[in-house]
Amino acid sequence: MASDIGSQIVTIRFHRPVDSDVVNKRFRDIRMLGIYKGGRMSWNAGMVTLSPLVCEISDGTHQIRVETTVNVTQALASGQYLVLRWTYTGVVDTDFMEIISANSIDTNDVVVGRVVGTNVVYTERTTPDTHHLFLRIEAEDIPNQNVRIRAGVGHKGSEHSPVADNHLDLSSYAGKTVYVYVSDTGGVTASDEAVDYVGKALLAKVVVPASPGVITNDAIEDVRSFITPPAIPDGLTIERGVNGNLQVRAIFGVWNDRNNDGVADSVAINTVYLAATDGLVTAQAAGSSSNLNIIGYTDGNNPPTTDRGATSVDYTGTQHLTLFVRKGDYWKVSVSGSYTGPKIQWLPIGN
Repeated sequence: MASDIGSQIVTIRFHRPVDSDVVNKRFRDIRMLGIYKGGRMSWNAGMVTLSPLVCEISDGTHQIRVETTVNVTQALASGQYLVLRWTYTGVVDTDFMEIISANSIDTNDVVVGRVVGTNVVYTERTTPDTHHLFLRIEAEDIPNQNVRIRAGVGHKGSEHSPVADNHLDLSSYAGKTVYVYVSDTGGVTASDEAVDYVGKALLAKVVVPASPGVITNDAIEDVRSFITPPAIPDGLTIERGVNGNLQVRAIFGVWNDRNNDGVADSVAINTVYLAATDGLVTAQAAGSSSNLNIIGYTDGNNPPTTDRGATSVDYTGTQHLTLFVRKGDYWKVSVSGSYTGPKIQWLPIGN
């Protein structure tokens, strides 16, 4: 039979009777507080409807899981918060969570959202703080000049590197500030110099005290920017360059590629075209002996009838026109009068 080493609290012992206080204790400080599912608000004329939700809520001492199963409608003025609030009363039949319209937020409130003007905003919503559970740099339980690395997965663009739970000895950096990061091979390392972090996941900045000082959590700054990812390459507007950095994709296509297939097509004046992408049209012509008129038309009609720009000259002189066209619209450049050397070009934008 094992003995009680470490003054253990066992929750829950097998074959022992148990009450709700003990059951709920299993999840306190393990399951993070906040709304896990549902809980969306719709607001109109001072009334809010809250969809069913699942949340973990606490009164600061006790913690429970609560699920609502039907929509809830109640008064909520513009500027107010909708919050979830629960206090253990010991009275079984009335020990329910409250849904409250509040002017301010109390310490243990789980915030659903707020009405600002006529809009529902969720910027102060209580979302479970689960990101601290993985790939985090922490001080040792018995402080020294090592740090602990929580296991997780380092994300570098589309690549993923598993990182094991481990320790990192920083004693060689005593008296310095170091940066801890996941290398491009998945290992965790540190440097006290500015390094090229392309392809690496930066985890923390650590101020290592001079020996025999020890590293505490106060000396560790969490800088895991990838927990809330920056722009993700989508192949349309954001891509990765040859050095791995994110960059804006070139948005202009091949001149006169009307079909969005990378091949130049013929483009002529006084002809209707359907825009396969957004794009620009440039047109020019030289007047000869009488009036020259250049008009750009574009809209959803075939042929287009909306005049989006025009230019003219009475006698001689070259005139230019630029026309902006939306994807899916028709366009045409009309050239009339006496002219020479007409020229028209299409420049596609994006996809």
